[in-house]
Amino acid sequence: MTRYAHHVIPQLAWAECQLGILLSSGRHVVDFTQASAARNQTRIQQGRRLQWFMTNHGQTFHALFMLALRRLFCTLVVAVMLLLLTPAAASAQVHEHQDENGAPMLRSLESLRDLDYQSWQAVAYRVGKPGNPVVLRIVGYPGKMRLEHPTSLLVQAGVKEWQLDDITLDNPVLATDGREAAVEFALDPLLNDLTNKRPLRLFLPGVFNEMPVPPYVVAEWRDVQTEPLS
Repeated sequence: MTRYAHHVIPQLAWAECQLGILLSSGRHVVDFTQASAARNQTRIQQGRRLQWFMTNHGQTFHALFMLALRRLFCTLVVAVMLLLLTPAAASAQVHEHQDENGAPMLRSLESLRDLDYQSWQAVAYRVGKPGNPVVLRIVGYPGKMRLEHPTSLLVQAGVKEWQLDDITLDNPVLATDGREAAVEFALDPLLNDLTNKRPLRLFLPGVFNEMPVPPYVVAEWRDVQTEPLS
């Protein structure tokens, strides 16, 4: 019967030459030196990978954070610029022009759509100095404005409503225009009653059922009433 020597190896920081102990058991040989070196090499590689992961991913996270911060800053700058420039852009739609007789006038011209997706030109204008009448002209395709004059324009804002007088026949050009493509209404009664640029809804029986007017257009109409000519 063969006896095997049993050696207890203390867990000390031995040198590699001291770990070169070979234990033979039949045909199997265990080399503690190679196993220990392999484990050490694995730990070193894992440590390097962890260090690379922390370093590179830390840099990537920092770069992504700075990119998101720059985008947020640019978005805020654009939003502030839009807030500052929107009133100026709206006012730029109110400009000086000349009427059919060559007189100076201030006008706002916008394209609006009714709920049936029909397009109309809404022209608010004032001839001469502030205080003169403001007129709303609605222009469509020829034959679209066949009305029995006078026909009032109904305007609604919330629970309030106005009836704007039809003054089409007061304009000699429109009164003799056989195309029936435009009508005019007195806009001052509405503008004098407005305290802000609230959205409106227009109703013209026999022509369109409802045409929304956004707040920026209402703001232009109010500017036409008050802005002086240059």
